[in-house]
Amino acid sequence: MDRSMRWQRAFLIAGMSIVVAGLVAAVVIVLVLLVFSDDSNMAKDLVGKAMPHMAIVQQKIEDLAPQINNLIENTPDVESEAAYQNVIAPIRAQVQAIDSELDTATISYDQMNGLKGLQDYKDYARVAMDLVRNDHTLTAQVNYYLDDMLEAARNSGGPAYIDPSSYTIRSSSFITMFNGLRGDAATLKEKADKMRATL
Repeated sequence: MDRSMRWQRAFLIAGMSIVVAGLVAAVVIVLVLLVFSDDSNMAKDLVGKAMPHMAIVQQKIEDLAPQINNLIENTPDVESEAAYQNVIAPIRAQVQAIDSELDTATISYDQMNGLKGLQDYKDYARVAMDLVRNDHTLTAQVNYYLDDMLEAARNSGGPAYIDPSSYTIRSSSFITMFNGLRGDAATLKEKADKMRATL
């Protein structure tokens, strides 16, 4: 084989190597783009799955506020512990429903945090989880107040016989806490909504 043929063969091999390397790089780029696209689409789906549950939570908390106010106003007229149990039963059910919706939304936010990259979605999920924790705190405080008043009623022979000053202090403290958590929820929701609009 003369020198010119050897050079031609060398150039041919080098050219084929470049082509193969280019094809490999192109395939890698396509795969990366596909994975990123899949994660991005999944993140959007997870946001969409969580939103209805958080909307239900917001509405149920709004519905809970007048129930709480009505309870506080009418508790002094409730004669027995059994009657008080009946009065607070719908509130207990509402709180349980709120916690259930929050737990369902949490699944989507946790999955969002497990995706690769997509920091903007993870930042959104972090704020959304702050809202979830805030609302869980609110429901826990509602249950604590109901338990506290039930115990006071049990010890005094019925809600109507709870010491008025003690009842006023406990209820006033609870209302202040309840409204504060609702305000915090509104602030967090506004922040989350602004972040979601840019996703």
